[in-house]
Amino acid sequence: MRRPQRKAKRSSFRREQSALRTIVTELGPMDPDGLPEDEYDCLVHHLLSVLHRGTRREELNQEVESHIRGHFGFDAGVSSQTAERIAGATWAWWSSRPPTKRGDA
Repeated sequence: MRRPQRKAKRSSFRREQSALRTIVTELGPMDPDGLPEDEYDCLVHHLLSVLHRGTRREELNQEVESHIRGHFGFDAGVSSQTAERIAGATWAWWSSRPPTKRGDA
């Protein structure tokens, strides 16, 4: 991959990361006031990874819930409700993006 391609891919990833961070921060289980900007980066990176691998909508909810329970330690009720909100908004955002060629970010 040439330098311009790598640069474009990094730029695209940063835009995706920023958009997804906004979704997760707004819908996450913790009050966003006073949270460090990178509080949910582990979840954001995980979601971008599974989205780029081609996860299905029904799997996305499970991915979010598992991460909220396992990493942040929220109980099943909170994590289930939060996961549904985040997964729904994430899927809507991901599905509305313009199609990219395989290998593009």
